[in-house]
Amino acid sequence: MSWFDRKSRPGRRSNGVSSTDVTVDPGRDLWFRLYTPSTTATAAAAGPLPLIFFFHGGGFAFMAPDSTPYDDLCRRLAAEVPAVVISVNYRLAPEHRCPCQYEDGVDVLKFVDGGSCDEVASLCKVI
Repeated sequence: MSWFDRKSRPGRRSNGVSSTDVTVDPGRDLWFRLYTPSTTATAAAAGPLPLIFFFHGGGFAFMAPDSTPYDDLCRRLAAEVPAVVISVNYRLAPEHRCPCQYEDGVDVLKFVDGGSCDEVASLCKVI
C-alpha cells in the first residue's frame, strides 16, 4: 500500500513551521518528527511552549509521521496553537505485533522526558 502513502520531507514550509527528524533507536527504526513554529522567539518571551505528542492513525498498520496528511496536520497544529509537536514513528503490523507500538510510544516519551533531546528541552518545559 506504499503507493498510496505520499511522503513529506522535513524542513521549513510557507506556514512558518520547521520540522526535523530525531532518531531515538536506529535498530528499531524508532524516530519522531519534531515540529516547531516560527513564533518560537516571541512565544519564548512569554514562557515555554506547550508540547503535543501525536500518534498517527492507520490501525498500527499504515502510514507514518512523514505521510503527507499527518505531516500537514502536525504543521497546522504547531502553527495555530502555537505548540511544539512531536509525531512518533512506531513499528507497524503485521511485521510487528501489538504491544510493540505502545512500547515504541513509551520509549519516545522516556527519551524526551529524560532530556535526551536538547531541541525539545530548549523550547518546552518538560515536567
